[in-house]
Amino acid sequence: MASKTKITVVGSGYVGMSLSLLLDQCNEITVLDIGQDRADKINSRQSTVSDAEIQLFLAGKVFTRDLYGSD
Repeated sequence: MASKTKITVVGSGYVGMSLSLLLDQCNEITVLDIGQDRADKINSRQSTVSDAEIQLFLAGKVFTRDLYGSD
């Protein structure tokens, strides 16, 4: 199995949130954002934007670490 590419997405608004989830399909993603409330939402499997499909994806996602790179 090939190793996953590490990608950092800056911002978790409409564009960043959607892009992060799409890129996460085949890559290792770290999301950076200045908003602690957004970090808390993502790590609680809640979308930072109003989008039902993103919320459904997050609900089924298993996080192995903090998405905001504070390993």
